[in-house]
Amino acid sequence: MKTVFRSKFGWEIAIPIGVIFLGVSGLLLASQASWVGLAVLLLTFIWILHLFLNTHYTVENGMLTITCGFLYRKKIDLQALSSIRETNSILSSPATSLDRLELTWGSNQKVMVSPKDKSSFIAALQSVNSKIIYIKKN
Repeated sequence: MKTVFRSKFGWEIAIPIGVIFLGVSGLLLASQASWVGLAVLLLTFIWILHLFLNTHYTVENGMLTITCGFLYRKKIDLQALSSIRETNSILSSPATSLDRLELTWGSNQKVMVSPKDKSSFIAALQSVNSKIIYIKKN
């Protein structure tokens, strides 16, 4: 069975990005900058919006597929997954919120994700591999 979990929308990430883009746009317009600069800024904004709208996590056939836009795709064998830990780390990851889960597998490989429905996501992973340890944040 295929189950898709959307990434949680994190205002704590979106608002600063929006403020930066509005500020830079305002500066470009005030300085009568070329339209090329505004076009590049708009294309960058569209790309970031695409990442926010197309970040999801798919559980299917014993594998977790992490997708972030069209550039990032990672497959993890759920039998190799050893732990899930709650975190609010700001490190770069395929997660659109700071309300994250850190997945650990293999020889200390890690990735952070931010599923909208964390409890169902954890249950889906543990239904495939009951040995996964869930570490709740204090």
